[in-house]
Amino acid sequence: MSERFYFLGEGIIFDSLKREIVIDNDRLRLGGRESEILKLLCDNPNKIITKEDIHIKVWGSIYVSGTSLTKAISNLRKLLSTISTLACEIKTIPKEGYTLISDNLSAMKMPAYLATDVIQEDYSSEEVTFHQNSTEATSDIFLQKSMLYSILLVSVISSSITFFINILWL
Repeated sequence: MSERFYFLGEGIIFDSLKREIVIDNDRLRLGGRESEILKLLCDNPNKIITKEDIHIKVWGSIYVSGTSLTKAISNLRKLLSTISTLACEIKTIPKEGYTLISDNLSAMKMPAYLATDVIQEDYSSEEVTFHQNSTEATSDIFLQKSMLYSILLVSVISSSITFFINILWL
């Protein structure tokens, strides 16, 4: 199971699911790619992650230029530079990739129950919105799956009919 929370320094938690860094009660929002890169680096602190590995894990099979990764790292560094108590930094390893330099305590994976003790917030308004949106999303997903299964069924029936017609013609 993938971790959700990472300790990045005293009072600094990276919530990979919400794509935000929580500093005391302040929140810094990350872009999707920046969040995925930071999570990948946090999962492998003090290890070199090649540019190719980052491309595969963050962009998948989508072709992007090398400048996309450079720009995402630049955005991430710019955001992290605003945090004075940060206990880690992203270092470029020329011609190889990137690494998250951290001491033993920073960039640690945190169990959710510890992180929620650190991140104290009122989720009640978010939960209501989430449940409303999740119900709508669930019905949308159900409709999409139903349509997909219908198309698949028609395709299978069509292939079967074609198969039997070909057998009869022989």
